[in-house]
Amino acid sequence: MSWSKLALLSAAAIALTACNSRDTQNVLPGFGTAVNANNAVQVGYAVAGPSFEELSSRFVSQVDDTINFEFNSATLTSQAQITLEQQASWLRRTPQARLRVEGHTDLVGGENYNLQLGLRRAESAVNFLVARGIRRERLDATSTFGEQMPVVDSTERELLNRRAVTRVAGIAIELAGGEFDGQRANIIYDTYVERPVYTLDAGATTSE
Repeated sequence: MSWSKLALLSAAAIALTACNSRDTQNVLPGFGTAVNANNAVQVGYAVAGPSFEELSSRFVSQVDDTINFEFNSATLTSQAQITLEQQASWLRRTPQARLRVEGHTDLVGGENYNLQLGLRRAESAVNFLVARGIRRERLDATSTFGEQMPVVDSTERELLNRRAVTRVAGIAIELAGGEFDGQRANIIYDTYVERPVYTLDAGATTSE
């Protein structure tokens, strides 16, 4: 692959990432989506692609992704523990998955306090999963949205807003079904420039 082709491919990847910059649910704290995607690749996890989307859908269809908390509390309820047991079991059955836990609060109280409370709720969930034998390396850094993303738009003590949500944060690249094989870059490049034929080497071409 020529340097000009590599440069154009890199530009295409950056442009595609910029288009998705509003999607911050998997973004590393303090960085943009491009940095997060690069980090995921470096640690061996993919954060996009058909296999990632399929795994995310499978998680929410097989396991409850949300636990709720009592008012002003980060202590896991008995129901929350049952849900987290199910999540731990799913992780043991799905070794290619990496998860992320996000903490939320209701709209009662100050914003800064709620950000900290949301983080404590996410950490409670992560600590429970680790205690059930899940390696912490498979659990992405916990995050908090505090009161910023209510399920119910109410300033009252709303149970549905007091929650921690678990999401698929990545899929192990070596188990992602070949999405990152050596020809993937050629395919992306040709899609970007709308060419049906690409060069494999100096003297050979092939059609898709």
